[in-house]
Amino acid sequence: MNTSTKASIVVPNGNAKTNSGFRQVVLTPGGTVRPVQSAVRSGYRPDRCTNQVAREGDLVIRVTWYPEYWGISKVLGGVLTDLGHQGLIDYQPLIRNLSKEVEAFLQPTAERKESFLPAGCGWDGVNTQADLRKKERLEAFLHGADPYWIGKVVAQAMRSSGQGLPTNWAHAQPMPKVMDAPAKRWDGAMVDIERYTQWLLIDDEGNYSIVNPEPTSGDWGSNYAHSASGEYNYPPMPIPANTVKAVKITRGAYEHEHRSHGVKWELFKR
Repeated sequence: MNTSTKASIVVPNGNAKTNSGFRQVVLTPGGTVRPVQSAVRSGYRPDRCTNQVAREGDLVIRVTWYPEYWGISKVLGGVLTDLGHQGLIDYQPLIRNLSKEVEAFLQPTAERKESFLPAGCGWDGVNTQADLRKKERLEAFLHGADPYWIGKVVAQAMRSSGQGLPTNWAHAQPMPKVMDAPAKRWDGAMVDIERYTQWLLIDDEGNYSIVNPEPTSGDWGSNYAHSASGEYNYPPMPIPANTVKAVKITRGAYEHEHRSHGVKWELFKR
């Protein structure tokens, strides 16, 4: 389904099932593939797809199956309008000049599969426009800390929920007196969980420091037979008196199929 706003239309690039589906691509009036705005990377496989934004005058080439039908639409007055058979005739030169990658993408498929535009067609195959904006926002927020550490944290954050990555200090919680540091470390044949807490402290002179406290709560162990296990209970470290802002960062914050991934954080200030 195409989602329309006053100035633009969000166009999913497809939904491919075994016996039915569609693929489509947004082009500028000159035939350039529009940038990939966002992507759905999880959930039901046919629902996973890239999304583009169509603006006034843009064209959308679409194939549906089965039966196989090719069509072309144009954004006119903010509405995606089917140009019918005559549109296919009028824009035949543009259609013939589609890249081999786009042409292959638009072919009907007899499988349930994702509909991600190929690399080089509106994106690099990894980072959407939304990803690039998120990366820029997070790097700017963490700027001042060690650049290598920032790179590692942001790489984790790129596949983490944005709701767990606040950057507005106006919504920060009151500064605690100590740094609690929950952790969880479990390994085994089917388990790989490593969750731990870091604190990023900013003092009254604008200096940034990364603190790795010993775990104050949580547990550790292995699912291998006769392996030891236990609980963490180190005393929490005090937060220095000159700390004016703090970020409590949970690495390996999420679990999927007994494996940890991602990052989230909380903000505190005096």
